[in-house]
Amino acid sequence: VSTGVVKLVIKAAGFNVFDGAWYDPAGKFGPGSEIVKPGGEGVVATIDGKGYKAGADSKVEVEEKGPQAAVIKASGRLASGDSSPFDYVCRIHVFAGSPVVKVDFSYTNSSGKVASDKVTMSDLSVVLPVVGCDKAAVGGEDKVYSGKKAVIVAKNSDLSEITIDGVAAGKAGGKSTKPLTIGWADASGADKGVAVGVRWFWQMFPKAMEAGDGKLRAGLFAKEVEAPLDVYMGQGRTHYLTFLFHGKAEDKTLGEFFAGTQMPLRAVASPKYYCRDTEAFGKVADADPSIYRADVAEAEKKYDDLLKKSAEYINKKIDKATYNGVTLDSYGYLAWGDVFHHANDAGETNPWNILWESNYYDYPWACALQFARTGDPMYMDILDRHGLHVADVFMCKWTPDRKYCGACRYSPPANHVGNDVSYKTPKPYFSVEFNHHKAQSILARYYLLGDLRAKDDFMLALNNAMTNPEASWRQSRGPGAKLATLYSGYLLTRDPQCLAKMKQCVAVALKYKSNPFFFAESRDSGLFMIGISSEGLGYYWQLTGDADTLELLKSVADFMAGKIETAKNKDVVTTNITFALSLVYRQTGDEKYRKAALAQFARGDSERRPKGFGQHWRNCAYTWYYLSNLGEKKDSPLAPN
Repeated sequence: VSTGVVKLVIKAAGFNVFDGAWYDPAGKFGPGSEIVKPGGEGVVATIDGKGYKAGADSKVEVEEKGPQAAVIKASGRLASGDSSPFDYVCRIHVFAGSPVVKVDFSYTNSSGKVASDKVTMSDLSVVLPVVGCDKAAVGGEDKVYSGKKAVIVAKNSDLSEITIDGVAAGKAGGKSTKPLTIGWADASGADKGVAVGVRWFWQMFPKAMEAGDGKLRAGLFAKEVEAPLDVYMGQGRTHYLTFLFHGKAEDKTLGEFFAGTQMPLRAVASPKYYCRDTEAFGKVADADPSIYRADVAEAEKKYDDLLKKSAEYINKKIDKATYNGVTLDSYGYLAWGDVFHHANDAGETNPWNILWESNYYDYPWACALQFARTGDPMYMDILDRHGLHVADVFMCKWTPDRKYCGACRYSPPANHVGNDVSYKTPKPYFSVEFNHHKAQSILARYYLLGDLRAKDDFMLALNNAMTNPEASWRQSRGPGAKLATLYSGYLLTRDPQCLAKMKQCVAVALKYKSNPFFFAESRDSGLFMIGISSEGLGYYWQLTGDADTLELLKSVADFMAGKIETAKNKDVVTTNITFALSLVYRQTGDEKYRKAALAQFARGDSERRPKGFGQHWRNCAYTWYYLSNLGEKKDSPLAPN
């Protein structure tokens, strides 16, 4: 691969990231331009005490190719003899005329038979052999540290330690100072060098960056911190690395470059483009007050303010939250992208006593829709890290039975992977149902960030929705979440089998048209599930215009409008029901449904947990469409020709 500035050799069997690299701004790549030697290790891991690297079965393909950029995809298994517990996908992004190469590396534990099966990982690194480099440097908070060998290790969420030539040289903070300047290392000589940085260095500790002794290393799970990680069947993680090949470079230039990779510049469009022009997320109305009647515009403005206040509060909990005598932040290799939910036994810090939010009810999807509506970059940042957590940590990416690949785990999970039981009897778990299934935020990362791995991971969740026959409507949040994935899968693939599976699921619901309370287990505490299930029904109606489904939605809307009017406890009815109310309003013209939706919004209060944020607001972007001037048509606007 030649960008005109950098030349790379990428091999398949025994994939080692770069099997040789050359830097030459003139593009000749002659003698003296080599910077990475052939024959290096590439990705290495220590699993259950044994060393692993990419096996002989690795494959390499050009996944995307254009005049400005290309993506080379390597995939296979990390192997040691006959043992190969992890599969991996590594994407190498190159750009015309650029010295920058981006590498996305993901792995999944694709071994085991039951949910409790695990392996223990004590090291995961990318190691490249460099030539002509006698200077090593790493970034610190206040300056660049250099010598013959330089190492920085993120030991916890607020401490990174720097050593130069084997001697302690400095420290850097994390959550207390939120530095952008650490998390990279550089190996260079008199006229050229190569540096590497990893995103979310201290946020996803333990990590290490190292240069010297003829190598450049990115420790993605750092061996320097002696706390091995249990990786359960179906778990994995994705890492984003940036390589910079350069001539003679000032320390300040390197520090500023890698600061930019920690909070990357993004190309974004206007809310009107995301919502009205492309309808990329379906029928969503942006926050422009000119498209609403006066009373609706006032309610919509209060809604936007409420969501912003809630998201800002949740973001602060990442640094510190206390529940039942336990105080934790939400940083770390598995925790990043999630929020501490609760401790079951007071004061007990055993990992199996700690429950996590797991982005309940697809909190990052609600944020993705709010970004599309408002353009507020805070919501994009939430989607970025939290949507990745849904794919990497929460979703079970592999089981021996193919139909469960992409299955959900329990919410709130103990130790990220278990059921909510006593910490003395831990129970790792993945679900055959859809009550905690969430996948739309995974796909949103592909749409908004261009992350190709996100598309792969969403297809796993779609596989689960297509192949798992579960369709119980008594706890209707499950079928509702399943329909949401099938809907998004249809918009992505246009596969008619997605519609066929939706029809099969909806057919069961139609039996209960005269008794919508059934969808809430016939209890008021289950009414929130009706909002999620009617969301799924609304998706199906949008795609098909099915008259029976509309009649069912009308029955649900009548029932819930009555609950809104009579419920004394404002928390009994959640705002997710407004999608169905507003849709039925537009199809019938009956003002009672519009008034019920606005009445429910008026009862809203701020949310302090991802669970409440996702549960209440996961579909309200569609409500605003049907309450806006855009929703005046009474047809089924997404129905295929």
